[in-house]
Amino acid sequence: MTVTLRPGRKEDMPGIQLVNLAAFRPIDESFAEILGSDIYPLVYPDWQASQQGELAQLVEKPNVTIVVAEADSLVVGFVVVELNNETKVGEVCMLAVHPDARRNGIGAKLNEIALQVMVDAGMKLAELGTGGDLAHAAARRSYERAGYTGAPLVRYYKAL
Repeated sequence: MTVTLRPGRKEDMPGIQLVNLAAFRPIDESFAEILGSDIYPLVYPDWQASQQGELAQLVEKPNVTIVVAEADSLVVGFVVVELNNETKVGEVCMLAVHPDARRNGIGAKLNEIALQVMVDAGMKLAELGTGGDLAHAAARRSYERAGYTGAPLVRYYKAL
């Protein structure tokens, strides 16, 4: 698979959103299993709309860079990077690779370019968040290979 990385464009959004939903579906399923039928619908009443809305809001923010991975004229992955010029912190807000395109090094390439965007902009720290569940295991391995240091954080929920 020949993959090209390039800046994202407005007309890429339908393809980016398709990757977004396909890539995060297993994570949603994992969270549904972990949280159970009482808590899950309270936290994620419509995960697809939330996932698409979060991405749509991200790309409209100032100081955001989007890079897409393209293969055979299709978007197969993307990364969204936000730069904070005051704190000099760059954040990988979202990184996703379509499940059919995984295991080709696309995530590593997207992460590499995200870090380069941060370096070029003078950021001093790169940060990102990911899940501690099994569905996020490959993402955690990828980030650790890229040199990130994880902090053990836990979020708790309780239905009332």
